[in-house]
Amino acid sequence: MKTTHETPKTGLFDLIFEIAGILGLLLLVGLPAFFYSRLPDEIPIHFGISGFADGWGSKKAIWLLPVIGFVIYAGLSFLNYFLIRTTPSGKLDAATETRQKKGVYSLLQFLKAMLSISFAYIVFAAIQVSRGNQQGLGKWFLPVFIILLTIVPIFFAIKITSKKSMQ
Repeated sequence: MKTTHETPKTGLFDLIFEIAGILGLLLLVGLPAFFYSRLPDEIPIHFGISGFADGWGSKKAIWLLPVIGFVIYAGLSFLNYFLIRTTPSGKLDAATETRQKKGVYSLLQFLKAMLSISFAYIVFAAIQVSRGNQQGLGKWFLPVFIILLTIVPIFFAIKITSKKSMQ
């Protein structure tokens, strides 16, 4: 696979997703750092399908999602870095390959933002539940998360594989 140092033009939504993802990461690390000393010794470490906490553990576990979130964010950023550096394979016309590459880039940007914000919300909810300020994640969290994790990528896949431009 050849590489090039050209950076493709990205859109406004890509920038918005990148900023949202970075803000999600900052919250993901900042919330536990701010509240750690105020947490009880035992906090929720798992939420069931109903949205209520069904597993409890040491307050040190509050750092698990920030670590996982950072690794996922870094991995998707790494994929995007190499995606924008690859040259067209020549199997399709250049315009189609460029459109598909931009579509995959945008999808990865969206996933980074969605996952970092979702993880930040889960950490926030765990903190609030442990402090007695909230009952759980909320009944809407799981359906919204599943829709965002399935329907939106399907939309991107359709746009990437369609003959029309992703303008």
